[in-house]
Amino acid sequence: MALERAQRRGARWQRRCLWGLLSLPLWPLMALAAHVAWLDAPLEPLLPQASLRLLDRSGKEIASVRDARGELVEPVRLDQLSPWLVPALLAAEDARFFAHPGIDPLALLRATFQAVRHGRVVSGASTITQQLARTLFVRPRTLAGKWQELALALRLELELSKSAILEAYLSRVSFGPRIVGVAAASRHYFDKPAQALSLAESAALVAVARGPTRYDPERSRERLRQRRDYVLGRMLVLGSAEREAVERAQQAPIALHAGYVLPGAFHFVRAVARGKLGQAGTARGVLESTLDGDLQREVEAIVRRFGSGFAAHRASAAAVVVVANEVAEVRAYVGSPDYAAREALGQNDGALALRQPGSTLKPFVYALGMRELGLHVASVLPDLERRFTSVDGSYLPHNHDRRFHGPVRLGPALAASLNVPAVSVAERLGSERVVDFLRSVGFEHLDASGRDYGPAIALGVAEVQLVELAAAYSSLGRGGEYLPLRFLETDPTPEPRRVLSPALTQQISALLSDPRERAATFGREGPLELDFPVAAKTGTSKGNRDNWAVGFTPEVTVAVWVGNFDGSPMLRSSGATGAGPLFHAVMLAAVRALQPEPGKAARVAPPAAESRVVCSLSGELAGPDCPHHLPQQFWTRSVPVEPCSWHRRSCADSGCPSLEVLPERYTAWAHVSGRHLPAPPAAVGDDKARPQVVFPQPSARFVLDDNLNSEQQQLVLSAHAAAGSRLVFEMDGTEVCEVAIPFKCPWRLRRGRHELVVRAGRRNASSVRFTVE
Repeated sequence: MALERAQRRGARWQRRCLWGLLSLPLWPLMALAAHVAWLDAPLEPLLPQASLRLLDRSGKEIASVRDARGELVEPVRLDQLSPWLVPALLAAEDARFFAHPGIDPLALLRATFQAVRHGRVVSGASTITQQLARTLFVRPRTLAGKWQELALALRLELELSKSAILEAYLSRVSFGPRIVGVAAASRHYFDKPAQALSLAESAALVAVARGPTRYDPERSRERLRQRRDYVLGRMLVLGSAEREAVERAQQAPIALHAGYVLPGAFHFVRAVARGKLGQAGTARGVLESTLDGDLQREVEAIVRRFGSGFAAHRASAAAVVVVANEVAEVRAYVGSPDYAAREALGQNDGALALRQPGSTLKPFVYALGMRELGLHVASVLPDLERRFTSVDGSYLPHNHDRRFHGPVRLGPALAASLNVPAVSVAERLGSERVVDFLRSVGFEHLDASGRDYGPAIALGVAEVQLVELAAAYSSLGRGGEYLPLRFLETDPTPEPRRVLSPALTQQISALLSDPRERAATFGREGPLELDFPVAAKTGTSKGNRDNWAVGFTPEVTVAVWVGNFDGSPMLRSSGATGAGPLFHAVMLAAVRALQPEPGKAARVAPPAAESRVVCSLSGELAGPDCPHHLPQQFWTRSVPVEPCSWHRRSCADSGCPSLEVLPERYTAWAHVSGRHLPAPPAAVGDDKARPQVVFPQPSARFVLDDNLNSEQQQLVLSAHAAAGSRLVFEMDGTEVCEVAIPFKCPWRLRRGRHELVVRAGRRNASSVRFTVE
């Protein structure tokens, strides 16, 4: 109603003859200036491009992102404004706005008369249209610049409606330090949309527009109150507000309200604004994210709380990603404990940093081995001292406990995170096939060839992001269906792509959620054990630079990284002791926040399992001679079908002890481990006792380091043979040593092509050729 009254009053002003008489002498000059402006000054878009406002999934604001000029910008339409706002603006800035053609001659005459009388400028004469014109071009502070402003104001009045001019003005004028538009100001100062402003708040905001520095609400509260009350008084005089409403507004304090902003979501907001998360790219305006505001705040608090204790491990950084599995939506995202921490490089984003994931890739290597090689949960894998070759030379994997365990079943090998079995499976698969599979579950930053990584890809020698790790494990939580993570509600929702069968995924999940299988390495009652089933895996990168813990339930996936952004190693820390406790706390919070709806079944019903009783040593079907039986659940089609061949009675009497008959590759390990074995099946000189060279591998390549003493650079040659054998190692026709079990022989490196021959007696020998550069 107040706006309609102002429009009617303007119409009456236009009908007055005095207006025409006063404005007549100015029209020729103004028309000429308008013509020049029309030809030479193309207009900017009247409504500016909005800066980004990011909301959580419930619609609450996470943050407003300043544009490239550091401004918060929010254009607005008249129907998005409080009914008090335009009348307050007209009362404060331009009471005859609806009457004049862009320039107010009455105001010009009044300002001129006052300036002559007082010898200084007492009041301005700029209309709202002129003030809008100033925002569209850089006006020189000269008489010519003033004429350009007047001309552009006339042009705006010719081209635009009064409503369009008001919308442009309220969207472009500054309302504070780098705050553009009344809508942005309303959210910044009062934490509400402009449509919800009260009469007092509307008058205060238009008062700020008169002088954003002079009437700064945060620094000049009393001065702003006086200007607000003046505006309210003008509204009363002009009839745009009733006396009772004005008096109530003048009694109201100027109360600023801090907005709902997630202080720890800085990394998420920055990554979205830069197009690194989701499909936003350079999008502006309002975007609704997938973050759960309450969970985000809780996870931020957990990370800060645990971050204070990282110093004991010489760690200073951590990152967490929480995913709702059903739709692959990220519900919480923390890039570091403290964005403002300079010494800890807190502005780095640990969720997007490329780091070595350690053993967290092993479940995918074993899953691929089950799918492609026919392995099953009881398949026996070798955990023996062995060197593997890569493009960078050779390496000798060790386990966390610095021991080798001989024959181990796949289940305990994964749960206890043994290294050699995983590398052996990757070698059998071929590193190219392993890398291709890892890419299919979301590890997009594996940009080198499988040959470059080699079988050590199973140990996490590549670099990946925490968000990629979360996406991969989330696919296990969905029963083997991969979906890219969603960060914004506007992100596309593609159809899930099956990468593993539900049965195979269930088998991996069962292994990762069984605390008894982990006990050999991690003990019981550790951080990976919770009051509900959680499939979890830890990882520690080479040099102890990265700790990881990642796990899932059918509803949620939690991925955690702990380390230092400068790459420095940690002290007395592993995935279980460093990232594990933080994982435990976040998983509890995530499960509380993302509980399934009552009565809602899991998204993928697990397939039925098949039970077998296997020998705990051989993994084959347990027989009467096996001393230790183990009930085992199989979800995959591959199951053991042969009876155990590793145990036999020493005599026909059932009371005789059972003897282990291990495959030949385990005899050296068994001897060192003190296991009782039957007599060797063949004499030393027999053809069946032919030895096998274990290291070096055929065609291996080694490089001498010129910075080291040559005497310090040596290889430990090794071989397998029957127990009781003595082996002779010959290099290029010259005997190096003669040894018994465990058949190891040191040899000092020298450049050239070499042939190693290992003999057991005169007739039985094997050889390999290799190069030292």
